[in-house]
Amino acid sequence: MGSFLFCIGDETIPKDRQQEFEKNILHILDVGGMMQFEPVELFGKKIHLMKPVEPDEKNGAYWTTFNYFEDDFWEDAGYLPSSHRVYSNKVGYLAFHNVMLLCHLMQELYTDGRCMVDGDIYKDLVTCTAWINREFGTTFDLDHRADLLHIYHVLQEDQDGWRAKPKNIDDLDDYQLDYKPSSVGSLMDAYIETHSVLETIRFFTSKHRGQSNRINFARWLYKATHAFVQKRRTSSQSVDEQVQEALSYRKWQDQHPYVEPPDNLKPFVYIALIPVETLFHVIAYAYPPLTCEEARERYGKYFDGYVPVLSMKDSDPDTRDNIQKAGCDLKNIVLCDSDDDRAYWWREDADFDLSEGFRKWMGGVRDEHRAICEKMVHGERSYEGQLRKLLDTLIYVNDTYHKLFMFRSSFYDILGTNSLESAAAVELLSRMAHRNEPAFREYERTTTSIWKELDHPRPRMEIKHYLALLGNRTLRKSVLSF
Repeated sequence: MGSFLFCIGDETIPKDRQQEFEKNILHILDVGGMMQFEPVELFGKKIHLMKPVEPDEKNGAYWTTFNYFEDDFWEDAGYLPSSHRVYSNKVGYLAFHNVMLLCHLMQELYTDGRCMVDGDIYKDLVTCTAWINREFGTTFDLDHRADLLHIYHVLQEDQDGWRAKPKNIDDLDDYQLDYKPSSVGSLMDAYIETHSVLETIRFFTSKHRGQSNRINFARWLYKATHAFVQKRRTSSQSVDEQVQEALSYRKWQDQHPYVEPPDNLKPFVYIALIPVETLFHVIAYAYPPLTCEEARERYGKYFDGYVPVLSMKDSDPDTRDNIQKAGCDLKNIVLCDSDDDRAYWWREDADFDLSEGFRKWMGGVRDEHRAICEKMVHGERSYEGQLRKLLDTLIYVNDTYHKLFMFRSSFYDILGTNSLESAAAVELLSRMAHRNEPAFREYERTTTSIWKELDHPRPRMEIKHYLALLGNRTLRKSVLSF
């Protein structure tokens, strides 16, 4: 399983903002834990070392396939400096996805393009925009997403890129989208905010080819509207009773899949096919003087978990306030349990700090490392033996704990340091990995949840934290003295 992110429309970064855009994208890739790998072979043994994203020697592209916080690989993603564009293939749905979503959203905020999430242009990006503003001191908002006409042109031009750019909406002779139905439905939600139900039906019908393999929202909208109007004209029930009976079809359908509905509900089968927001406009049209806002307030409770789709239009007083209130910390985006899991990125001026428990753990690591050093003073050791043990341990760690890698910087620091402290650090990694294995195996044996790979069992996290400690030169110097 996985998801896809991309941008459509004009993705050209203004020349005077290209340097700023590139710096911000590379910062997101770095702090978001996007990694590359470098193969190393010594003594006939091959391992892979992890490193932050760097430009490719051939084309200068920044590419990545692995997220440190998710501990998983996905398809190629990254940034092309030559065109100042973000790219990605399948990105999953966890930390890898979230980081690349930030990058694609940045592409939108700096241009006239639009970020698409699995073909849906109307995803909730308020929280991501809030993080970008906080992180870079920017003042972006999402008001531009309420411009239906622009989005319509963007979608049409993206599908038929060889066409000349239309001068106005009437130059578009069809309405044909290959994106998810929710995108088209949300587009209708936006259009119907400023046009009548009949104008919306007429507009979307005239711009749609109506082929059997297309989702004809306009036809469904017409059928649903007609059903409510007919109900109003022929029923002796109150308005609330009529609407409640019609809306009961959605729940009835969920409880009776693949079963023909009773006669009184047959006219309302189409209300299950149009977006909830649009349905409130239909009800308001069929039962004047009821307004859309009143219909939304009165009947929204009949839809489990309903939240207004166009909340950015209903914000008080505007979208910018909404975004400013949507605080979000990076650890929520990369889905780590605490800032301790970001130890590799910690520095004296970092905007986060390590917990008291983590610092206490580092104190224990320091004590054990010193004890190993004292024993090594009186024993024999060799530089080659240190390197062989490091390779064997890293292979063992990856085989046992799955997708745990050493940072390239720490590997080469140890490779270039034939010292008592570096040898003791390797020995400590070996001891920690072996003594934590029984507890980790027990965790694997007793945990049956399909989500267990998303958990962070302590035996594994201690190994990961130690590898992060080795990779952070400031912390390593303080704790391990090299």
